[in-house]
Amino acid sequence: MTPAENRKETLKQLRAARKSMISKAWLLSLKDQPEKVRREAAVELLNIEQAILELSNTTLSDIRDKLVENKADLLKGRENLEEALARLTCVKTVLKAVGDVLVVVGKVVKFVATAAA
Repeated sequence: MTPAENRKETLKQLRAARKSMISKAWLLSLKDQPEKVRREAAVELLNIEQAILELSNTTLSDIRDKLVENKADLLKGRENLEEALARLTCVKTVLKAVGDVLVVVGKVVKFVATAAA
């Protein structure tokens, strides 16, 4: 997979996560979660948006080497996130998978990640 394809697939997965995390099924799953989990979900959604914006707006030439360096971790993270999103009602599993992907994306591009209080 080329760096361009890696970035494209990462963006695709982040966008899928964003779409899932604003879906009715996700919101219904969050309804019965403790406030701490709901807050974490909101923060991760914000972090996904920040990562998408930064990854989209950064030129490929600026991040090519970092994409190559983190290729395996991005692939694994995307696969784990895809599996977690397939089981959307497992809120904590989805949040962990999102967090793991964002950590790797943060190694490729710098974005303002917000921490859950």
